[in-house]
Amino acid sequence: MREAWMVIAAGLIAGGLAVSHPAKAEDDLAAGSGYGEDNLTFERWCSEIQRYPADRCAAKSADDQAAFKQTQARLQEIEVKHAKEQRKNRDFDKQMDANRTMKPLPSLAF
Repeated sequence: MREAWMVIAAGLIAGGLAVSHPAKAEDDLAAGSGYGEDNLTFERWCSEIQRYPADRCAAKSADDQAAFKQTQARLQEIEVKHAKEQRKNRDFDKQMDANRTMKPLPSLAF
């Protein structure tokens, strides 16, 4: 489990979040987040994040490709969750701004 989080953190540091498939319509913020697919390629994941030897990366074994796809899927989940939280926060801010009233305080005469 610890390694999984290290892979996720390394992926975020190394180039951002990856989207392996186009986002669904309800996740429009994830689709427009700017973290496109080309930020995390298999080659980059293999050499920079996993730090595997060049010959292993060039071989692109089925196990390594499956692990890469899992990493992409986990990063996409994180990106979608983040996008939903951003949307929730933005909606809250809009609601607060719409309900904010600026009335002057009554003057107090003594």
